[in-house]
Amino acid sequence: MNIPILSKIDLKQLLDEFQIQDVEYAPISIGNNHAIYILFAEEIPEAVREASSTSKKNYKAMELFVDWTNGDLLHANCINFGQIKPNIHFIEPIGEYILLLGSRTSLYKNGTFDNNAVIMSRDGNLINEFCLGDGIEQCLVDSQQNIITSYFDEGVFGNNRWNNPIGASGLIKWTKDGKKLWENSKYDICDCYAINIDTKDNLWFYYYTDFKLVKTNDKKDIVFTPNISGAASFLFNQRQNGILIDGGYKKHGQFTYMDLGDDKLRNSKPCQFEFEGKPIQYSQYTFRNSKAIFLTQDRALYITNWI
Repeated sequence: MNIPILSKIDLKQLLDEFQIQDVEYAPISIGNNHAIYILFAEEIPEAVREASSTSKKNYKAMELFVDWTNGDLLHANCINFGQIKPNIHFIEPIGEYILLLGSRTSLYKNGTFDNNAVIMSRDGNLINEFCLGDGIEQCLVDSQQNIITSYFDEGVFGNNRWNNPIGASGLIKWTKDGKKLWENSKYDICDCYAINIDTKDNLWFYYYTDFKLVKTNDKKDIVFTPNISGAASFLFNQRQNGILIDGGYKKHGQFTYMDLGDDKLRNSKPCQFEFEGKPIQYSQYTFRNSKAIFLTQDRALYITNWI
């Protein structure tokens, strides 16, 4: 099974236009406003599982508005955030502002800690900052401006002096001001590998050690068993009767399609993304509901919206 790419956007002209030079790709995302965000840094931030930063870096972001029916680029903005201390691993629009979030934060002997979440205006001013815990695996902001964070093992069990880690539940929903709204209390999450959100703001998550896929509206859950160990991502189609799941351990980037029923997954088959009849090559990708984007080393962006 193949999923066609809608379009390929060459970013080189935009990078020149916005004078974004001598920088590296940092995180990418698709926002709740359907815009695409590509964050750039003077140097690549440390990997998600590495320690928090002790020095500031300059960050810029490209904000792209596209037509998700045909892939056309409609408008592009450049946002200059200036120098920020946390190593930024996630970028999400949150209302009129932008959330920049680092995966790691340290608790110090005197009881203070690093704020790894910063809310920035589009003209580079700091609006708010707070701590969302150490060891953040993935982050999304929903249509109500709630922040959803999942945690890997160090965030769940504690590291960097966090003896009572904020992310012990493995999955938390926060207000836009960093106040806890909801957290997992049902599932034994050691590492929440992947999250996504559908068009009705239902949260979906996939976790270790059970390798279950859960759909929740915070009140009612539906649990699926994909029979894949260690998947890093998943994507729904627009009709929400099909799902694409990463291949898991030693098979990351190899995707499996499954029919998505009311409470079961059926008819699994290999699947890949193609552009002009050929499988695409990419260095980064991200999913949000049925939307997918892929970045290449030569500054190209593939986009699609899976029907």
